[in-house]
Amino acid sequence: MRHQSHSPITSVKLIENP
Repeated sequence: MRHQSHSPITSVKLIENP
């Protein structure tokens, strides 16, 4: 997984979304 330099919320949103 490639984490962006935005926020941990974006990563969680991607995982939460199908």
